[in-house]
Amino acid sequence: MVNDKWIALATNNDGIYITDHEGQLIQRFSKQEGLQNNNVLSIFLDKQSNLWLGLDNGIDFIAYNSAIKRITPNGQDGSGYTSLIYDKHLYAGTSGGLFNVALQQTEDLSFSKGDFQLVSNTTGQSWAMSEINGQLLLGHHEGPFIVNGNSASAIATNEGGFWNFTPMSAVYPTARVIAGNYKGLSFLDADGNGFKLAERIPDFQESSRFVVLDRFDNIWVSHPYHGVYRISQVTPGKFTTKLYTAANGLPATLNNHVYKLKNELVVATEKGVYIYNSSNDRFEPSPFYGRLLGNQSLRYLKEDAGGNIWFIHEKSLGILDMTGKDTTVIHMPELTNKLVSGFEFIYPVDGKNIFVGGERGFFHINYDKYKKIIPELAVMIRSVKIVNRRDSLLFGGFFSDADNIQVQSKKQVPDISHNWGNIRFEFASPVCPAGNA
Repeated sequence: MVNDKWIALATNNDGIYITDHEGQLIQRFSKQEGLQNNNVLSIFLDKQSNLWLGLDNGIDFIAYNSAIKRITPNGQDGSGYTSLIYDKHLYAGTSGGLFNVALQQTEDLSFSKGDFQLVSNTTGQSWAMSEINGQLLLGHHEGPFIVNGNSASAIATNEGGFWNFTPMSAVYPTARVIAGNYKGLSFLDADGNGFKLAERIPDFQESSRFVVLDRFDNIWVSHPYHGVYRISQVTPGKFTTKLYTAANGLPATLNNHVYKLKNELVVATEKGVYIYNSSNDRFEPSPFYGRLLGNQSLRYLKEDAGGNIWFIHEKSLGILDMTGKDTTVIHMPELTNKLVSGFEFIYPVDGKNIFVGGERGFFHINYDKYKKIIPELAVMIRSVKIVNRRDSLLFGGFFSDADNIQVQSKKQVPDISHNWGNIRFEFASPVCPAGNA
């Protein structure tokens, strides 16, 4: 029994099957999904409801109860750059192209069964997707596309790669979209049920992978190597551009990334989150985010529907959880060093479905579940030593009282002179408890 609803069935030539009591297939694990071989001789369920398999030759572990699962579209090892749910399909953009799969009706989409298919005409890097005016737009290495089902048609050709799309108005349908691309910024105008390429913003040729529109309709663009740009329209077709660097309050000219949080322009920097002060036309540290995140380097920020803020520090994922009375900071060490450095991506659908781009495909996070199953770590002190040239072992891992191993007798607590200097503690904190449920 995996839980009160599902059963794990072992086979000697086809891996294991997870079914419900009616025999409906929930999930299958075989060599194709990563097992060493398909001959499963025994199954063990540990206290965290994860599965251990005794194989014909070897032992495998399946983090079955984990709130984090890997998704590899079509079994490819390409990096995950973007994803979006559109028309009851999950679209996943990777370094190898855009893939889609139909979704079943299930709260946790990681249990939806189906095979990814390559969307035609999308081979190559698929950078970003946006649903605008009911249309699915794709920013691709070969240019801008509109995706219809399992095919994509180019909006424009010979224009170079496109990074992103931002509506110029919150009114639906919007008449104009600003599109960041390899050569700067271009406008797309609504054209019937689609879009057509309009003019470029003149005299601006920076690659525009990070684009934010503020409430005054200023366009902000950050380039990790050059700084932050503000593009303002003076008259129709005429724009002014200003560059903000370390001379304008930013902690450095390099590694600045613009985002919008709580309807406010923010910049993720090497020294925490910065905000724009329009009264003196400078950037300054955000007191709010500084109190929560300090001045650690940040590369990516994303607000979800619940108002929580997801962030990436170097190659580590975390979240500012604002659902309780007080904001808490939760880190997810399971994904450390597994994210795409420089092309970070988070798509928070809801509390049970968060998609994160990885070096190989995507990760699916059931955040509601993650918060419930975070294990309480039990710390075991293995030894206590005074660092000195003489033998100075104070504790070797066991108390002399074999009948009471939890509480140390006050008589056993040594007095230590300050002259001894440094004290060394060695400890272990196992996260995989033994024993079945």
